[in-house]
Amino acid sequence: MLLLFATAALLLLAAGVAVVVRGIRRPVTLGYGWCLANGYPCDADTLGAPLHEWRLPLGPTATGGHLTADAFTLDGDNPAGPTVLFVHGHRGSRFRSLALAAPARPHAARIITFDMPGHGSAARDDAGRRVACTLGIHEPRHIRHAIGQVRRLHAGPLVVFGSSMGAQSSLRALNANALPDSDSAPAHPLTDGLILLGVYDRLMHPIGRTLRHRRLPSRVLPTLSGLVLNALTRRGRDGTAFFDRMDDAPHVGCPTLLLHGAADPICDPDAAARLAGAMPDAELRLFDGGGHTNLWRTHPAEYAAAIAGLLKRVVADAAPGAAPVEGGSCPTFHPDSAPTSMPTSAPSPPASTTPSSPPPHRSTTPGA
Repeated sequence: MLLLFATAALLLLAAGVAVVVRGIRRPVTLGYGWCLANGYPCDADTLGAPLHEWRLPLGPTATGGHLTADAFTLDGDNPAGPTVLFVHGHRGSRFRSLALAAPARPHAARIITFDMPGHGSAARDDAGRRVACTLGIHEPRHIRHAIGQVRRLHAGPLVVFGSSMGAQSSLRALNANALPDSDSAPAHPLTDGLILLGVYDRLMHPIGRTLRHRRLPSRVLPTLSGLVLNALTRRGRDGTAFFDRMDDAPHVGCPTLLLHGAADPICDPDAAARLAGAMPDAELRLFDGGGHTNLWRTHPAEYAAAIAGLLKRVVADAAPGAAPVEGGSCPTFHPDSAPTSMPTSAPSPPASTTPSSPPPHRSTTPGA
């Protein structure tokens, strides 16, 4: 009887790990339909501005293929402002990203959103092979490739805006000492500013908090899931699932703004505080009662004002004679080293429309 009980327990544990790992690697993307149903502005009508759709190369995959994602460019209101490249989190999409990044429009030249590896249009490589989400193991290399492509297309300052998984992956991508063999060479900083929304330092923390939030076992499953994720991921030079972004934080010298809900049930606000304290030039803004990456909805004025402050500073720092940031440094990118598959122009934008009122908010548990 004891043997049968132990066998049943092990089978249940194995099933739990399988469900968690599959959910990580094959996320159900929150795409256009989900955004419309939940009141997220995600098209020209609801945003009140034209969208340009194009394809963004994300570089080689771990299996030897090449990955390209669908991307949007949302026109900003300030032609002299920075380009904002938004990097979404787990289960996110280029559609959902528009709502989170849109408050930057008044002070940005443009906002670019794209599907991260394993999500939406980036779920398969050019050979048709499935591309898995690795929650920050391989993603930093693809982010750095995307930044290089955007740098090649648009002159002027660039701000990387990462959310949750996209935030910690961007932090890794902008560590000047990380990914030493990626396509970069001394020319100018890879990015001029960084915004981290709902960031976390260790992968096991949000996995455990998510399981607790869903009333599932949260002590053993995260560690076992991390071990399985490592075994399934061709990690090699890119590290493991047991990373700590505190190792990257001191090496990011770009002006950085961390935005975090004080009531975030997924990513611990204390992790954001630790990361901010380890960066040479960072500011942490906590929002009372704010949840996970929903600050654009719960604190719209404060959220937009914080983003505006960082974008204005980036423009001022980019002016001739501005003093460089002391401390860490961002990696650099040489435009000539970028692949030549970047489009030189976007499709003709649709006619601008007047924004319509979004549908009522429906209570949901969004992805990271």
